[in-house]
Amino acid sequence: MGKQFKTERAAQQQAHICQALVALMEKQSYGEISVSGICVQADIPRRTFYYYFDSKEDVLSFLLDGVLKECALESMLRTSRPEELAPSLTRFFRYWRDCRRRELTVLMRSGLEQELIMRCLRWVSSEQQWTQLVADYTEEERSVSMLLGITSVFYTLLHWCAREFRQSPEYMAACVARILTTPLVK
Repeated sequence: MGKQFKTERAAQQQAHICQALVALMEKQSYGEISVSGICVQADIPRRTFYYYFDSKEDVLSFLLDGVLKECALESMLRTSRPEELAPSLTRFFRYWRDCRRRELTVLMRSGLEQELIMRCLRWVSSEQQWTQLVADYTEEERSVSMLLGITSVFYTLLHWCAREFRQSPEYMAACVARILTTPLVK
């Protein structure tokens, strides 16, 4: 997950190393990338790399955790009324299209979209964000509903990215909100 530091300089250096990984992933698959390659791309010595991270997997984890904290996922999860879901989803889709398109594209190119989804699901499970869902659901039903919803949102995001973000974030959000809030059987 990356070592924890409190200084701005350390945060900048970790971000720099993450961006070096992303730059390499634009040219080659994640499996082909080495710590040495990241160091060359970031123009840092190996000891600097190991000061901040233990491995390339650690860099990827740090990168994914960072984008998941920024992507407005928490506000989407805390939405308690269906009419609030579309605006939250719009912010979510805008974030990925406008701020993290590059990262999402290289994750997909390297076949790491499952890693993104699994990290998100682990975060949601550990935070137990589903407590605000339908009151008459059991804890297990809330858990399954949240995991299904999050997985659906991320697969929709990946599908949208694969189609080069042709539809607007508002359109994507309205579709997902309708699917998540409309009963399948009447």
